[in-house]
Amino acid sequence: MNATHVSTMIFSDDQLKAESKMNELIRYLPEKTIIRRKKDYVKTVLGTYQAKKYSDNCRGLRYQEVYIDKTLWDNAYDVSVIIMKLRPPCFDERNTSEKYNWKDYVHFF
Repeated sequence: MNATHVSTMIFSDDQLKAESKMNELIRYLPEKTIIRRKKDYVKTVLGTYQAKKYSDNCRGLRYQEVYIDKTLWDNAYDVSVIIMKLRPPCFDERNTSEKYNWKDYVHFF
């Protein structure tokens, strides 16, 4: 699979709003757990966070958890594409768990 994998993805109709939500999510992480930090990307010892303004160019991304701005809800196609790219934590091992429920990993803000 030729894609970029991140642990937590944040999509919005506005880049600054997506970055703001990402910063809210990582606010209480201990500084020593952060390996690399950019404006729209944070890598930690536990995983990665990336914030993006949603567009068709985001199709190459794969993620385990996603936060979707409610402003994107109006376009059912965009939301379905975002959810399609969601991957369970055990995806790489091909060891799917029957307990996995994708709805637990999709959040709206």
